Amino acid sequence: MRKNKIPIVFTVLLALFFFSPSPFPPIPSFCSPAFADWAFVVLGDSREDFQRDHVFPQMLQEINETAYKVKDREVRPEFLLHLGDFELRWGTRESLERFQERMKGLHLKYFVAKGNHELIEPHYTLPIPSIHEVLKANQDLVEEYKSFFGLKKTYFSFDHRDLHGVILDNSFGTFQVRPGEDIRSPQLLWLQKDLEETARKVETGVIRHTILCAHFPLPAPSSKITTHDMAEYTSLRYPEGKNLAKESAKNLWEILERYRHRSRIRGLYFAHDHRYVSYRQNEFPVTITGGAGAILMPEERGGFYHYVVVVVTEQGLKERIIKVYPPK
Repeated sequence: MRKNKIPIVFTVLLALFFFSPSPFPPIPSFCSPAFADWAFVVLGDSREDFQRDHVFPQMLQEINETAYKVKDREVRPEFLLHLGDFELRWGTRESLERFQERMKGLHLKYFVAKGNHELIEPHYTLPIPSIHEVLKANQDLVEEYKSFFGLKKTYFSFDHRDLHGVILDNSFGTFQVRPGEDIRSPQLLWLQKDLEETARKVETGVIRHTILCAHFPLPAPSSKITTHDMAEYTSLRYPEGKNLAKESAKNLWEILERYRHRSRIRGLYFAHDHRYVSYRQNEFPVTITGGAGAILMPEERGGFYHYVVVVVTEQGLKERIIKVYPPK
């Protein structure tokens, strides 16, 4: 009897090992569709195109029809990010409707960031209005914008496969979006909560990459890299000026540093500056893409019509700059 107890105990232990729930989270399969290489498109500033070179419709057609070779297979973009400034005209319900009509040529879903040309036309009067007066004057259009795109707020986030995308609203040159808000705006408080939730998704293997997008670039990192950024914009339009934008950007950087690794922030994407340029700022990869139709910067400074295809791989994000030429 004593000799038979060992096999019985061994059998029970084997049964518990194979049939009991594992105390460890499952290891994600990188061969599954969620983790296969895939791609999306980023562009911005299609403003004057409906009057000028008509490259934007051509871009949309190319994006619809083109597959890109990634390793041993062809990949087509799965969504598009438009980083703001839809039209030459300033924001109205009609301008949003015209933009939507133009986007009917795209066969992908798309997400939009709000640009300064999605604001009402500024009136340059003396005394120069404060940012809170400008915010107040734009509230009706902000509500139109949210209703038009089916948004609860002008800033939001989404998950697609193993990517988390964050769309911020700095269309006023700061991260304040309503009159009376402090420089530490509710938008940035929301961002902290969003990135905290993303960190938990990273821990479970659901999310592997996070990107942040907005219309205005953050104040340039050095005199060697000059951009049309938040600080330049606000210094011309509000008495509070450049310091307001810099303080707003500083608050954002503090959040990004805190969640750099936990939320796997892989890149920051901006527009407004009508060219392509990429650099590192505070060790974050930064891409500016503002060449979807607006009047361009000189070509030697990256001023050419283009969009960016971002390929998402296990190792990270890889960009392909696609130049587009006006139709003959």
